[in-house]
Amino acid sequence: MEKSPVKLIIVGCSSSARNLLSNNLLGDEVEIVGIYDANPILLTNVANDLGLNRIDHFEDISKYDFDGVAIMTPSDSHFSLCQYFLEMDKYVFCESPIARSQDQLKIIGELGQEKLDKIYTYTPYSGLEAFQKLKDMIRTKQIGKSYLVKILLSNETPSIYHGSESILTEFGPSLMYITKLFGDINEHSLFLKNVKCSSGVEDFAYGHFDLSNDTLIHFELDSKKEKRASTVEVLTDKCTVVIKPTKNTIKVSHEKGQDEKINFDSRHSPLEKEFLNFVTTVRNKNSCAPLIDQDIFSLPNLYRTAS
Repeated sequence: MEKSPVKLIIVGCSSSARNLLSNNLLGDEVEIVGIYDANPILLTNVANDLGLNRIDHFEDISKYDFDGVAIMTPSDSHFSLCQYFLEMDKYVFCESPIARSQDQLKIIGELGQEKLDKIYTYTPYSGLEAFQKLKDMIRTKQIGKSYLVKILLSNETPSIYHGSESILTEFGPSLMYITKLFGDINEHSLFLKNVKCSSGVEDFAYGHFDLSNDTLIHFELDSKKEKRASTVEVLTDKCTVVIKPTKNTIKVSHEKGQDEKINFDSRHSPLEKEFLNFVTTVRNKNSCAPLIDQDIFSLPNLYRTAS
């Protein structure tokens, strides 16, 4: 028996939403019930350009029959929107971070596991082929036993987050995602630093994770890119692996001096891949719990112990 299409509502008319919907990724597998944005002019333009039903008032969303929502709004609205739709018992597609404070994380966590099962979070890195390839390399022991991983995450654009916990709010989910590729955190040490400069205050965080499999993760989180691009360097007993997330490349340097560079040229962007996975999750009524756990349960522990 042929399954009915997944019914989704799009909240937000960002450029990412426009690009995602323009590509008609899933054809008849998805029905876009409607699109909403607080900016009526932008909403009209995007709805007309893409031939979508325009939802003029936010409160009207609840009148529709739909399975889930894709939140494509600025991150400062993620918490309230996620909370609203989870309480409606709908599936939610939303980029991390979904919360900007410990209190907000606690509120989301207290919604209960049944509702948390329905929130599909993703990071700028989780849809990259480079990290999927790294995951396979680790699983198949292709690169040997890792003993040290150096993670540097930094901005390409000015941060919208400010405050003592801003750096963890912004980069925490991505840091958790990358760390989980290597194992479970046993012990950790974390330090925060604020530096005043001509443009305001720059936030830094650094520290390490001792994993249960004897791998050491050393990380630096930088609120301003300057000249340092995000990099993940993996040292193993066989080789050194360097990932450049912005270039979506992997370089493997073997002990004998042989270098291998892996480039990825996918027909789908990382966002499109995550969206495809989300649609499959909704169709099969699967749980998203492993994804949200890294936001809800791992980050507060980091916040509490930061010094």
